Amino acid sequence: MSAPSLASRTVTPYLYLTPALLVLGVFFFGSFAQVVSYSFSQFNPFLQSSEWVGLENYERLFRDARFWSCLANSFVYLLV
Repeated sequence: MSAPSLASRTVTPYLYLTPALLVLGVFFFGSFAQVVSYSFSQFNPFLQSSEWVGLENYERLFRDARFWSCLANSFVYLLV
């Protein structure tokens, strides 16, 4: 029997990784893109409709005192 060629030894691991990378791409990166899209819209779950609001959600978030309090508590929890 002959030894496997260099090309087959370098390609084979990537062939084994392909299914895992496809699942990761669909479920992680696809979900991430959907969350980013939702963050720029006002979604109504009862009517299943959304309205584009742009950065308004982020402006409201950064003006909220509870957000900064929660962020500080999370940082303290991270350090401890």
